[in-house]
Amino acid sequence: MNDEAEAYVWATVDEALRLPIEPYTEKTIRSYLAQQADGQRHAPIDGAAIQVIPAGPVDRPVLANLLELYLHDFSEFDDADVGADGRYGYAYLDRYWSEPGRHAFLIQVEGRLAGFALVHTLEAGEDPLRSIAEFFVLRKYRHQGVGRTAAVRLFDDLPGRWEVNQDAANLPAQAFWRRVIGEYTGGRFVEGWQADQEPVGPVQRFGGSEQP
Repeated sequence: MNDEAEAYVWATVDEALRLPIEPYTEKTIRSYLAQQADGQRHAPIDGAAIQVIPAGPVDRPVLANLLELYLHDFSEFDDADVGADGRYGYAYLDRYWSEPGRHAFLIQVEGRLAGFALVHTLEAGEDPLRSIAEFFVLRKYRHQGVGRTAAVRLFDDLPGRWEVNQDAANLPAQAFWRRVIGEYTGGRFVEGWQADQEPVGPVQRFGGSEQP
């Protein structure tokens, strides 16, 4: 799918690798297939062992460290470089404790850190519009239901309308969110293409008036 036509074209992997287009490059396709294959080797984690905990200002250093791991992973798709201090940095972190409508969470498995989520309320009111600003699960805990359970808890605990964006090159994230949102809504969501702001790529919307 691209920004000119919201349509899918199915091809074999070998065919896709020969296509001279972005973002379906050999790197992104092989990365996606490798992650899918890796997921077959892990057993699901019991949902009762997974916690999604609101993060306060005292948790800022922990979130800052986890964000570095997240941004390192994401550099595969956005080609970001570290700064002169050897860090990527995240300019919006402090806003999650200084601006209304922002929510930070730590994800834990049996009390051990497993990731984080940042949620931004784009429109307040009786039927708020919320967005997953950032979402990250440590590699050790991927493909075991941790991300799905955490996402569902967020949707349940923060009712309203939702939109979830993915970078056009991040095929694993696109597959993850389509699956999770599809299961959560019973397929009742709409998908579009965001081209006027970052990240450029697919966006799923559901809840409230967005519900088909």
